[in-house]
Amino acid sequence: MTSKDAADRELAHYFENPEILFWNVGDIVAGGPIKIDGYYVSPYCDWGCCRPYGPFTTTDEALDASQKRWREWDERDRAP
Repeated sequence: MTSKDAADRELAHYFENPEILFWNVGDIVAGGPIKIDGYYVSPYCDWGCCRPYGPFTTTDEALDASQKRWREWDERDRAP
């Protein structure tokens, strides 16, 4: 197994099982305050680095979006 394979597995695990949090308007995150209440997918990198991904009205929607995002990146990465 290469280090890329290990990294791919780690990323896949994260995007398939992300941390999903509810953020309120005005909560401070990377990139400034939250503008819309909702569920957000926590960034893979450090909290101070990237803004959470969202908003979504339910945790299921957030999970679906995270999984879809990973599939799209993975397919693009594996394309010839």
